[in-house]
Amino acid sequence: MSVITFPEGTYHFNDHPLFDFQLNRVVMWNHGDPAEVQARGGEITDFPSWERVLKELSAQAEARADWAAAAGYLHPGVPCRL
Repeated sequence: MSVITFPEGTYHFNDHPLFDFQLNRVVMWNHGDPAEVQARGGEITDFPSWERVLKELSAQAEARADWAAAAGYLHPGVPCRL
């Protein structure tokens, strides 16, 4: 039987707790690249910028044929709008 391991800890990608949490989910569960998310995470300030940045990250991943990351950036779970 194989052992499944999960990444431990969290990264700081954004100063807003909601966006930071969701970006960590992109990396931990959806194959996002930590360096890419770190480089772009600070650009996210609202829901329109969230959508724009993740679509751009997906396009970059698709261009290098990283299909898991491309899909993961597009479907990370949309942050709840409170």
